[in-house]
Amino acid sequence: MIPSQPPTSLDFPLSGNVRIRQVALFLAMSESTVHRRVKDPGFPQPVRLSSRLVVFDAAEVRRWQERSKTG
Repeated sequence: MIPSQPPTSLDFPLSGNVRIRQVALFLAMSESTVHRRVKDPGFPQPVRLSSRLVVFDAAEVRRWQERSKTG
């Protein structure tokens, strides 16, 4: 069995839509924490594409991550 590697920033898309699991892995936080952070107006807001599909803008998530590292 090959040990799994943690995701890197190269695994996260530069643009497009991503699911909450991808956001959580990229930001190194739990999905529950992402849900809590959504209440913060500075955090990227999800977009509901259908009754069961919620996505985030990958570029917006990357910008938030850069701002949070420097600020």
